[in-house]
Amino acid sequence: MLNSRWLAIDLDDTLLMGSFTTGYEWGELGLAHKSLKYSNLTTDWIRSIKCLMSGKPKRIFCLSTHPFLKNPRVEVAFRPGLLEGLMELKNLGLGLILATASDRSRVAFLMKRFPALNDLFSGERGRVVAAQAITESALIAEAQPELIYDTVSARAHLLRPRSLAVKSPWAISRAADIPLYDLLIDDSTTTASCFHEAGLSKKLLAIEGRHTWSGYGIHILDTALNRLMQLETVSSIASSLRCPADFHQPPAGFPIPPKVEDPLYFPLLHYSDQF
Repeated sequence: MLNSRWLAIDLDDTLLMGSFTTGYEWGELGLAHKSLKYSNLTTDWIRSIKCLMSGKPKRIFCLSTHPFLKNPRVEVAFRPGLLEGLMELKNLGLGLILATASDRSRVAFLMKRFPALNDLFSGERGRVVAAQAITESALIAEAQPELIYDTVSARAHLLRPRSLAVKSPWAISRAADIPLYDLLIDDSTTTASCFHEAGLSKKLLAIEGRHTWSGYGIHILDTALNRLMQLETVSSIASSLRCPADFHQPPAGFPIPPKVEDPLYFPLLHYSDQF
C-alpha cells in the first residue's frame, strides 16, 4: 500500500525549474542572513565614483566578486504536472519528503509564496529536509560512522563524507524522523554517481534536470510508482497518471505553468557541494 511508502524528491531542477542566480531584489530573506545584506557586499569603488561624478550617485557592487549580481532577475516554474501528481499520490497515502540542499529559510520563503508546497510537505505524511539537516547528518556520518544503521548508506557517506549531494536513506531518515525512504527523485549527477558506486541505485530515480518537457512530471511519477510497487499492484492507482514513455511535449491545450520571480536563489541555494 502507498501509505507504507516514502518518496523523497529534490527541489531545484527536479521539482522547481530554473537554476539561475539573482541579485538585485533580496526579498524577505535578506534581512535574516547577515552575509546577504547589501552593506556586506564588496563595492566597485571606481564605477561608484564615476556615478557620483556624473551626478547620479549610486553604489555599484563588484561583479567579479559577486558574479550572481550579473543576473538581477530570475524566473522559475514548477515542472509541469509534478505538483498535481504528487498531491494526488499524497491523498492516496504516499509519504512525501522534500530533500534539498537549499537553505531552510529559502524553503520557508517558497512555501509562503506557493501554499501547494506546504500542503505537500507538511502533516503526518509530509517532511522537509533542507541543507542544515543534511549537513548535520553528513558530519555525524563522518565523525561517528557506527551510528549509521543502514550499511549501504554508510558506503555512500564513506565515498563523499562531506557532500550535500549524498541524500542517503539514512541521512534523510535521521533528519525527517521516518523509516528509510523507498525512492529518491533527483537530477544531481553527483548523487547519481555516488549512489551507483555505493550500491544505492535501486533507491534513486535519476532524471535530466535541464529539460522541462523531456522529464514531464507525470511521466516521472509514473516511473516512480512502477519502481515503488509491483506494476500489477499499482496499475489501478496509477492509471490516471500514465503517459507514453516517449512523451516529450505537453499535451494539446495543456497550459504552460506561470513563471514567477524567485529572489535570493543563489545566496540561499547551496552551502556548497563540499562544505
